[in-house]
Amino acid sequence: MTTHPRWSRSAIFEPHQRGRGGEFHVTSVLGQGADGVVFGARGHDGVPVALKCLHDYRGEASERFSQEAEVLRRLDHPNVVRLLGVEEDDRGPFLVLELLEGETLADRLRRTPTLPIPVVRQLAEGLLAALEAAHDLGIIHRDIKPANLFFHRTPGGEQVKLLDFGVAKADREGAPLTRAGDLLGTLVFMAPEQAVGEGADARADLYGVAACLFTALAGRPLFDGAPGEVLAAILSGRRPRLDEIRPDLPEALADAIESALAQEIDARPPTAAAFRAALLDYFPTERPSGVTRKADAPAPALPLPEVDPDDATLVGTFADFAAEAAFEPYAPVPAPAPLIVARPGLFARFLAWLRSIF
Repeated sequence: MTTHPRWSRSAIFEPHQRGRGGEFHVTSVLGQGADGVVFGARGHDGVPVALKCLHDYRGEASERFSQEAEVLRRLDHPNVVRLLGVEEDDRGPFLVLELLEGETLADRLRRTPTLPIPVVRQLAEGLLAALEAAHDLGIIHRDIKPANLFFHRTPGGEQVKLLDFGVAKADREGAPLTRAGDLLGTLVFMAPEQAVGEGADARADLYGVAACLFTALAGRPLFDGAPGEVLAAILSGRRPRLDEIRPDLPEALADAIESALAQEIDARPPTAAAFRAALLDYFPTERPSGVTRKADAPAPALPLPEVDPDDATLVGTFADFAAEAAFEPYAPVPAPAPLIVARPGLFARFLAWLRSIF
């Protein structure tokens, strides 16, 4: 079995065939991450599809690939990218997925850092509907981030699609693919319990949703800086509230998003359905008029960090990143006292890791 080399953006792509009988004519490279590449292709029937392949099928990468196929087989939902089949040839197995037309939330935020409220409402509704279906099946995504949220163009308008279940956790028999202390996800959108390698339940996904909604409404991510600085900020909760950046938003809407960003797991909405209901109750369908926390003010348009979102996914251990936070991880940050919401248990584990390293 051969493996796929990592495609360079400057490399010359050559069309080729995939499948044991050459059923798929590969026409383009749609994207790639640290572990794999997604090709655009056409089947013998001429229907366009996407083929998801790994760079290397050995070890844990192969197990994660199989788990993603299993998850997508079980999870048939209009707001989740659809699995059309699993094929194999002399280069290894690959997923055949529906081909989406449009762009990711990450792409859109690069063009328009602050999105209109109706678009964010649509994003919240579609994403939480997908997670409600996943959580009902015992599936936790664990990597909710703008690069994994897609605005798919259809004749009836845009449809939100949730992508990439490669690090998902599914209730099934067999040995787990992660150990205590493992970090899986993208740091800026990672819940505090994930950031210290604790087990994540469905409420970690809700934190990721809220972090994406915060980013789309505020025009900036929850946290910024080097990984060590971001990790320290996640554990301390040092960040501005959404309504401090967007005083024009309805108070109840900002509060609903902030509730899902709570440091304490039990303070977040209990389910995706509950979070969805709370948000949709307060999301205005048009620009709010006279329903504000403070004087109406335009939202700032702050650029997102120049980071390739596909390369920002972390698959490592807490110790790998704790070392980067060793330089004054709790240096004073100019912020009002109420913004510092600490979880003593998380701080204790964080410091214990540092002591074990140095």
